Amino acid sequence: MNDVATRAVNDESGKKFATKEVKITAIDVLYSLAQCTPDLSDAGCNMCLGDAISSLASCCDGKRGGRMVFPSCNVRYELFPFYKITQAAPPPAPVLPPPASSPDASKLSNMRTWVALAWAKSPPE
Repeated sequence: MNDVATRAVNDESGKKFATKEVKITAIDVLYSLAQCTPDLSDAGCNMCLGDAISSLASCCDGKRGGRMVFPSCNVRYELFPFYKITQAAPPPAPVLPPPASSPDASKLSNMRTWVALAWAKSPPE
């Protein structure tokens, strides 16, 4: 839970929101979420989430899920997905190097003209 809280505090979008999935057994995945209201400073968010996580021990210790909701932050964990999981975008395709030598534009123009002339000069059947 501390890791997801740290991610929320350091969220570059400014939303102070983070989720995390951790495989805890061969079949179980722990889904966790931490969120602060955007008006909190990073230090205030960190303190609020720390208090919320500490409070989880008194309400939810040993349980399969739990949540702590404070006025300026909240944390939650479950053994089922309770938020939309989006796949990371695939990495961009590698940039291919340009061809070793590209034909001169005037040669291409002449070649097109030549092909057109060759077609025009073919003998009639």
